[in-house]
Amino acid sequence: MARIYKQTYTKPLPEGAELFTRKGQEFARWTPKRGRPRTAPVARDANDQPRIRLESARYMAEYRDGQGILQQVATGCRDKTAAQAVLNDLLKRAERVRGNLVSADDDAAMDHQHTELTVVLVDYLGHLRAKGRSAKHIADCERLVGRAFDECGFTRLRDVTGEPLERWLTRLTDQGSSPRTRNSYLQAVRGFCRWCVSSGRLTSDPTKRIGKLNEATDIRRQRRSLTTNELARLLYAARWRPLAERGRKSVPADNPKGRKSWKLAPLTLATLDDCVERARTKLTDKPEQLAELECLGRQRALIYKTLVLTGLRRGELGSLTIGSVVLDMAAPYLVLDAANAKNHQRAELPLRRDLAEDIAAWIAERREAQQGPADV
Repeated sequence: MARIYKQTYTKPLPEGAELFTRKGQEFARWTPKRGRPRTAPVARDANDQPRIRLESARYMAEYRDGQGILQQVATGCRDKTAAQAVLNDLLKRAERVRGNLVSADDDAAMDHQHTELTVVLVDYLGHLRAKGRSAKHIADCERLVGRAFDECGFTRLRDVTGEPLERWLTRLTDQGSSPRTRNSYLQAVRGFCRWCVSSGRLTSDPTKRIGKLNEATDIRRQRRSLTTNELARLLYAARWRPLAERGRKSVPADNPKGRKSWKLAPLTLATLDDCVERARTKLTDKPEQLAELECLGRQRALIYKTLVLTGLRRGELGSLTIGSVVLDMAAPYLVLDAANAKNHQRAELPLRRDLAEDIAAWIAERREAQQGPADV
């Protein structure tokens, strides 16, 4: 039998409460610090200690759903008539399921339609964390999905539909965004919607009819491998730039304003060596600063060289420590833990002999400079 009711709960006796009996029922009477005197029934706990029994402010609804399962649902209503209206709506939904007018899954999804998207998105991001997705992937999903929903005007789950999303994606393309950018937004929203379907929040994916664009037709940045000469110049520039920055000449500004009548000359590969020598001259009386800049240059060059020769990503290289480097073997290698790899698989990356020697020299230098283990 369906009904509405108020849940009861117990609390310790208020300070100064007076117990009395009326018609065989024990009651407590007390006066709050602010308000009128109050009276409530008394219940005894397992230790026979008196506690006042109170009712919740809002009504609950009890009924059997379309599958015959007894449900207890908070109506959120203080008014009995309003609570009864909520119960009547629940009973109508149960009848529609029993009459095969809607499926049980469709009926369950209706409970989420009014949920704010900010709440659902938090749950989705929690799901991604539970799956072990990287912090960058989660942040990208939050940024892409959040912007798409904001600019489409979606505020609740029921608002997420394919047509306005497709129009917004078209506007992105018209405004000059590449197919890759447009597809990134679509993929992020599609992942969110598919999770909503699998978790029972949606009955279907509203993005399933929206197709991806062919990214090969509009490549904004053509990726290619560096030539041997380009790589050599990159490593040379990385090695000496920190020091060369201190040797840049001051030249008159093109359009001087106020005190900004001078600027630093551009640093190019052609002027790099002269700037390095000029910096050495400037820092003759500051040997510690000179050594620090030279050390920074060696570190940068080693980072670039390691990235090129191992194929590691920046974040993967940043996760390596001294313990990740194995140099005392016939074939030296780096160990990348599964937790730090993009594919979540442990890897042993062989090192070319010259790179292994550079890493060994860097480790020895850092150990000499400071006590204890240091990051690579």
